[in-house]
Amino acid sequence: MTGGHDLAKQTLLNNKSLLIEKPLTRHFVGANELLRLAKQRNLLVFENFSPLFSPLIQQIKALIAQKAIGDLKFFDVKVGIKNPPAWFTDLSAGGGALFHSGSMIIALIQSLCGHQVTQWQGLENSQIGQADSSCNLVLKAENILCNVLIAAEPRLENEILLYGTEGQIKVLNFTQPTGKAVLLSSGRSKDLVTNQAVDNLVYLLDWFDQRVIANDQTCLATAAKLILNSRKVIESLYQQWYGDPLN
Repeated sequence: MTGGHDLAKQTLLNNKSLLIEKPLTRHFVGANELLRLAKQRNLLVFENFSPLFSPLIQQIKALIAQKAIGDLKFFDVKVGIKNPPAWFTDLSAGGGALFHSGSMIIALIQSLCGHQVTQWQGLENSQIGQADSSCNLVLKAENILCNVLIAAEPRLENEILLYGTEGQIKVLNFTQPTGKAVLLSSGRSKDLVTNQAVDNLVYLLDWFDQRVIANDQTCLATAAKLILNSRKVIESLYQQWYGDPLN
């Protein structure tokens, strides 16, 4: 994990923008260092929040803004980690269910509801001496509550249920181009169709490339909000669970 952070820092010092596949550090200070360096050099840093850029999630954001389910009140999120890497149970190597998927999920929740997560609690499940194989989080963003289960064991399908005062939206397999959703409102159901033909990452890469070409520094401000707020949650919970040192 330290090596990845040092390599990212050197990349920025070589005046190259960064799109990071997975978070490089559990800690706020380390993440903020990269973002500050990028700002000083007019570069961009962004994490792989590819589900945020899928046509399906964009359609759901629009429905929420249009009050299609009334006022959004509650999220119920399940994330299954399939085929975790060999080092997944090694905390020092960057393992752990929360570290693996927490940043992306917190960013997705904040993007959909339009508010930052300001309160959180969490429990982990692990073998002695190993990183968390699963975790359950309770988050609060403004007056919206969120329940999040992330697990390599047991096996879960990726799913989001959004509850509003006048309806619900159920989203299945949201990390893949095969994702689909159903809007339930006023006793009726409607399938949300996107005809998506490519991976979510393609949409993210296109967005990122355009921002780099345009030297759009508003992108960095967006990245800072998403990355740093999620890192506060992750750092806090790993310190609570493991006495995680700030390194």
